[in-house]
Amino acid sequence: MEEARVGILQSQRAIARESGWLEEQAAAARASAQAALPDEQQARAHLDAWHRLAQASRRIELNGQAVSQELGRMDELEAEVRASILSLQILLSEEKLAGLRLHLRQDLFAQGQRALGQKH
Repeated sequence: MEEARVGILQSQRAIARESGWLEEQAAAARASAQAALPDEQQARAHLDAWHRLAQASRRIELNGQAVSQELGRMDELEAEVRASILSLQILLSEEKLAGLRLHLRQDLFAQGQRALGQKH
């Protein structure tokens, strides 16, 4: 799980960098549209580019948020797995202790039987 988390976090950082670049390109397209305003056709082309880039940026942002939420769920699942592992370790320890108690009682009983047998 840890390897997957590290990989996802690295991927998220790379996506954030690319998303930042995409936002810069959208802002540049919008500025170009404003600069080309006397030429309505050229301004419209820049606005179309800005609109497409802004939509792409928003989709990336939403997908990034979804991945972050999934990472949070992974953290919760990891905590549940760790709790289950600890519970199993406790059960194994209890089982070992029960076995040890049984062997001690058997040894004590056997010693008692030998002691009784030696007296007779």
